[in-house]
Amino acid sequence: WPSGKTTSTQAVPEGTLLTAYENPADAPAGEPFTRSAYRVKRAAPPVLLTDRPIFPLAAADTRPKPGARLRVYTTFATWCPSCKKHLPIQQRLKDELANEGVDLIAIPIDEADDNNKLAAYNTEWHPPARLVNLAPARRKEANAAFAKALGEDPPLPSSVITDGSGRFLAAQQGVPTVSTLRKMLGLDL
Repeated sequence: WPSGKTTSTQAVPEGTLLTAYENPADAPAGEPFTRSAYRVKRAAPPVLLTDRPIFPLAAADTRPKPGARLRVYTTFATWCPSCKKHLPIQQRLKDELANEGVDLIAIPIDEADDNNKLAAYNTEWHPPARLVNLAPARRKEANAAFAKALGEDPPLPSSVITDGSGRFLAAQQGVPTVSTLRKMLGLDL
């Protein structure tokens, strides 16, 4: 304290709000510390694996990586500068997590990206994620699946993370970080 006094306490349980008083006489009970519950909401019951829906694009993936524990579906378009900026992040994910069972999947969502444009993009940029080449007519469905997962119109790129069997785990704008995926790998999925 500014006055030079020191006060200490021990055994503060997790979820406790601890209020310290420099002058214990100012405290409601005259003690140097007051304790109150910090978490007032009850924890939600755990979501069972069987409660999680299958992400619709998991069925469109005809070449899933065997033994994958997590699948990261990420949207892109050949003209998208933000998608290209995220390629180094995806490369780091692949370098660090491929051996831990993370499968990166690129989902084209622009109907104008034909096979020639996708091949040219692949040749120029060498994306680390494998491509699920949806027919142009199915790309609106893909965009709708990402919009439903995110709860909004998905910006480019956006990612959906599933378990190895395609059950939805999380969705986010952009590309997930190595630490986000490592945390998910550490969960008992």
